[in-house]
Amino acid sequence: MWAQAFSLVTPRIQVEFGIPESQYGDIFSVFHAGLTVGAAVWGVLVDVVGRRVAFNCTVAITSVFGLLIGALDSWSAILAVAFFVGFGLGGNIPIDATIVMEFIPKKQRWLLAALSVFQPLGVITTALIAWGLVPRNTCAFTSPASSCRLVAPGEPCCTKASNYGWRYAVFTIGAISLA
Repeated sequence: MWAQAFSLVTPRIQVEFGIPESQYGDIFSVFHAGLTVGAAVWGVLVDVVGRRVAFNCTVAITSVFGLLIGALDSWSAILAVAFFVGFGLGGNIPIDATIVMEFIPKKQRWLLAALSVFQPLGVITTALIAWGLVPRNTCAFTSPASSCRLVAPGEPCCTKASNYGWRYAVFTIGAISLA
């Protein structure tokens, strides 16, 4: 859900904060760096702390940091927190399959393949959430140059108060991750 979420909300973040096109991809880079580091770290930690503890920790990290993104007011902070969303998710991906294989009876191991179905369902759910929340709660401006940080005082611009759609979407996805 989170990779899709970043794809859907980053254009609105870009407008609100006045992020130039040259920095647009930074959120995807730090998120994927977090995925990589998370997979490596949790791949070792899972054997130290146990699968259930590691699974619960990775879900908590992903959810809490995901929720936090919606409360932030700077691009640098969003990038730092996006890394930790990736870190939690990167650890969770290998752990969930391991837990399924460990606890499901052999006759029902086919359910591991069924687990794969939830990834595209998450993508669809994320798209529907963003479709329902972002356009209805977004400022009318579409250019990063319309950020209030970049225009002269008194000029019309994209304010935080007029651009809550991406925050609502992130809060909703974070809450689903936590549930």
